[in-house]
Amino acid sequence: MEKETKIHQGAITERYYIAKEEDSEEKEKVMEAIISKQASVRIFSTNLVYLMKEKGVLPGQLATAINVSPHRVSQWLAGNCYPKISMLITLCNYFEFYDIYKLVTEEFD
Repeated sequence: MEKETKIHQGAITERYYIAKEEDSEEKEKVMEAIISKQASVRIFSTNLVYLMKEKGVLPGQLATAINVSPHRVSQWLAGNCYPKISMLITLCNYFEFYDIYKLVTEEFD
């Protein structure tokens, strides 16, 4: 995976600091990646709230059901982060929603 395509916030930010003095095109790519990640986290958070309401499950119940800490679920709901792909799969299975891409890219109605 190339540095420009890393989605880890720290790696993107670090690359931004390197790029800001070097190349404005590189800087733009990094900023787009940061904005895209932030949007995905926000969309995931919104969609998780929707799925939980549809299923009638509380954050603590979800945490227990998928074997994560309640704090982790709270972080997702607050839009601070989103889970690794393996946990996204677990969440999709739990909610019987099988489109991981849509879960992090499109807000549900």
